[in-house]
Order: sequence, then structure tokens, then C-alpha cells
Amino acid sequence: MNQVLEKPKIKELKEILISPIITHKSTILAQSKCYTFLVKRNFNKDQIAEAFEKIFGAKVLRINTTVKRSKNRRTKKGYRMSADLKKAYIQTDKELDIFPKL
Repeated sequence: MNQVLEKPKIKELKEILISPIITHKSTILAQSKCYTFLVKRNFNKDQIAEAFEKIFGAKVLRINTTVKRSKNRRTKKGYRMSADLKKAYIQTDKELDIFPKL
């Protein structure tokens, strides 16, 4: 009954990191070399770190991830579920020019 979970197949590394999250909190964190990204839900920390290092060329020191669960939203046509979102807070060894300067 032991099932081996297969790793998701990656066509491109950019599939993992969907987009950077640019908010007031994330721009403050970027000053301390911590960057916030929206990532696909089915990837783990090791895969996120590998993709980040290959795309940006910076060494990843640590990653914290959070998952925002879906909620029921009321619309004109009834109720619908919002999507699950996963955020990755990525601490690097050097500064990157991803976010706008304040």
C-alpha cells in the first residue's frame, strides 16, 4: 500500500515561480534580501529553491511557504470557490533588482 509520489514534471522553470508579489510588506522585506513570490501549489521548497537559483543566479539561504486556503465568494450567479494560493518568502545571499526602489 506504499505509494511513491512522483515529482511534477517541469517544462520550464518559470512554471514554478508565477510572479513576484509587490506589496508594501514585500518591498520592505526586499530591503533585507527576502523576496516574495506567488508559486504553484504542488511544488515543494527544494524545487522552488532550485528554480529561483537557476533563474536569478542567487544562492537561496532559506524559504518559508504559506498556503492561503480557498473561500466561498458570493457572485451574481451564486457562490464560487476562490483558488488556493501559495506564497514563498525566499531569503537570498545578495540583493536582486526585482522590486521598484523606494
